[in-house]
Amino acid sequence: MKTSKGFTLIEMIFSITVGLIMIFIIVGFTLSSSKPVNIDIEKQSLDSIIDFVRGEIEYSTDVRFIPKDSKLVPDYSDDDLNWHYFYVKNGELYHDGERVFDKNFTNKKSLSIMMKGNGTTQSNHRLDIKYKLLDNNNDLVYSSRDTILFINLSVDQKILKQGLYTAEYKELLNTEYWLFYLNENDK
Repeated sequence: MKTSKGFTLIEMIFSITVGLIMIFIIVGFTLSSSKPVNIDIEKQSLDSIIDFVRGEIEYSTDVRFIPKDSKLVPDYSDDDLNWHYFYVKNGELYHDGERVFDKNFTNKKSLSIMMKGNGTTQSNHRLDIKYKLLDNNNDLVYSSRDTILFINLSVDQKILKQGLYTAEYKELLNTEYWLFYLNENDK
């Protein structure tokens, strides 16, 4: 009677094949499950930014989305007037000159905000906003939109007709368009 003390070549090949199949299945599940987690993190961070911006400007009595060097820029340095402003610099959101959401908050993604609005008629005090998170190659990772209707806006019609809003989407950038807002209830 002959006893076997090892594996045959066929048994070894079969064992290695089964092991490799199991490794591929585990790696596949791991890689496929990490993408939805990242998208969920990016969605949550962008939703938080949207909520923050909306919460700041929603009840404003004066809103101006204009080039930062326009003659219509309010005196935001006067503390008595309570003017505030937003812009994006290097893919991060700034509020009153201070960074509020950095790239760590957005999972190393750059923030892009584009706005347009119609503030020239009494019934159209509205601002449409597109938010985007972009990767290092400027490819879109996640996007969302928001529309804000200003019910407390009390800006003189003459000022509104001078272009406090844009008819086309413009990017909110530290070098170009800024969003200025005043909420008289903050005083």
